[in-house]
Amino acid sequence: IAHWTPCTPETAATCSAVSFYFARKLHEELKVPIGIVLQPYAGTPIEGWMPKEIQMDDPRTRKIVEEMDADSANYDPETAKRQFERSLERWRQGERKRKPTLRTPSNWGHQYPGNIFNGMIYPVRPYGIRGAIWYQGERNAKDVAKAANYGNQLPLLIDYYRSTWHEMSEGNVARDLPFYFVQLPSWLPAQTVPVEADAAWAVSRDMMRLVAHSVPNTGMAVSIDTGDEILLHPKDKKPVGLRLAYLALKNAYGKDMVPHGPFYKSHRIEDGKIILAFDCVGSGLMPAKDRPLDAFAIAGPDQQFVWADATIEGNTVVVSSPDVSKPAAVRYAW
Repeated sequence: IAHWTPCTPETAATCSAVSFYFARKLHEELKVPIGIVLQPYAGTPIEGWMPKEIQMDDPRTRKIVEEMDADSANYDPETAKRQFERSLERWRQGERKRKPTLRTPSNWGHQYPGNIFNGMIYPVRPYGIRGAIWYQGERNAKDVAKAANYGNQLPLLIDYYRSTWHEMSEGNVARDLPFYFVQLPSWLPAQTVPVEADAAWAVSRDMMRLVAHSVPNTGMAVSIDTGDEILLHPKDKKPVGLRLAYLALKNAYGKDMVPHGPFYKSHRIEDGKIILAFDCVGSGLMPAKDRPLDAFAIAGPDQQFVWADATIEGNTVVVSSPDVSKPAAVRYAW
């Protein structure tokens, strides 16, 4: 039976670290208890977190369903049982490092569209919530096509969560409840070329950025500086939790604070340079580290990107290269 648990060092250790730092910051600023309904599951695609039925217009999701249903139709429980018993005996003899599990039909698992929703979200509707925070996307950044499709899938999920909670709560949960999400952190070895051709994570980050700007009452916490080139799930979650909290404190609770770091606003081209303007600059732009800005790339009309020189001038970043006389495009950390 589920129950509320007070926050102690012991119980906090079982909580999502992002959620803990998020809730603690809200508690400190608002001076009221903050409750978190925590529904985490690692290694899951976004398709699993919303009903299968609302996704069937997406040809990519429909293909997943058809393939997994076809595979499951050929599932033989007796064969699976024999395979499991053989693997279990090998494990007992020390021939396998991991204890085996019984193979089940593909459409039973957490990769199947709708299954995580049915098991973890359906039961908590329409619990009274003020908003939602979302940290997912790695599984949907396996390749560029999947990452690009996230720009369609995330708004679909947000709209469904909002509508179903609003309707099932008889209007007590807002139809436009705040929804804040985390942009993917850095991962894999450091960038060595100006623009990577197959940068699925960069595409995923860009899709999240576009969603944050196009779907009302949402916000994005940038985490590119919190990642680890080896660990998919970096250990330091405090900055992520705090950045989500700043979004909520400003936008949902009306606190007078800077809700996020600078986002691209506009640009102009002058004298062979691209001058980038940003919103939400707080007390002013500043480098994260005491060294020249890096990871900027610039290209002319031919779209051939080269490393760029980038400097902060006031609340703008000026990007240029002696190899590009007529700049047409800039990318950052792509």
